[in-house]
Amino acid sequence: MGNNVLIVGPPKTGKLSIAQLLSGDLDCSTVSSKSHSGLVYQHTIETKYFKAMINLLIEEYPETRDVSPTEQNLAAFVDEIGKPEYQDLRDDLDGILFTIDLNTAADTQRLRLKQFERIRALFGDQELFYAVVGNAQKLAAKTVERLEDEIMQSGFEFVDTNASGINEFREKLGPDRLVEILESHEWTDIDSGPAAASLLPEDVARMAESLLAEGQVSFDELLVKIRAERERVKNFDPEEKERAVRDIVEDLMEHM
Repeated sequence: MGNNVLIVGPPKTGKLSIAQLLSGDLDCSTVSSKSHSGLVYQHTIETKYFKAMINLLIEEYPETRDVSPTEQNLAAFVDEIGKPEYQDLRDDLDGILFTIDLNTAADTQRLRLKQFERIRALFGDQELFYAVVGNAQKLAAKTVERLEDEIMQSGFEFVDTNASGINEFREKLGPDRLVEILESHEWTDIDSGPAAASLLPEDVARMAESLLAEGQVSFDELLVKIRAERERVKNFDPEEKERAVRDIVEDLMEHM
């Protein structure tokens, strides 16, 4: 059990860099140069709403670095993780981060996308987050857009580690987006923080004050957003719902 994130990819695609980014403090001095498969690092996510211990599970294909990675290696990895003996691991995963080399031929990219689709089909409706992580610094903007669309169609989010700022959906970009993905995930095993246990009178008062300010906000837009959020959280358990309500209030305040 616990909270588990699988970070998987070929050699030299930034798996340890991502683990370092997420953990903030990672000692890699004893890591074998032959393979990074089987490494496990623990990371604590702490926000004002919750605290969670996360296991970062690192896997590499092929498992030995003296062999050049191929898409057949990725297919073999997907075959392996789909075996019955790995059912417990699949059940305990909260998310998958695939690290890739973006500077590969288009044919290779398409073969890789098929394997991502197999992964999504393998996990079905299980509530995981899925992201493909790579550095698009050397790619043309149109190529990045096309790649992002193709990755999204395979059921994964694309995170460009070379990007920064926020997008049109007010989501962070680049490395900050990876942190945001983890902080916004509904983890199975958490400790609620003091803020999550308290009520919302001050937040509601501030929101009401902003609503009364002339010209501050479109009421129609607010109503649409509130209705959509209410529908989204209606099946949450009480603790999840309370945390979600706080997030909604904060998001609404940012738009006022």
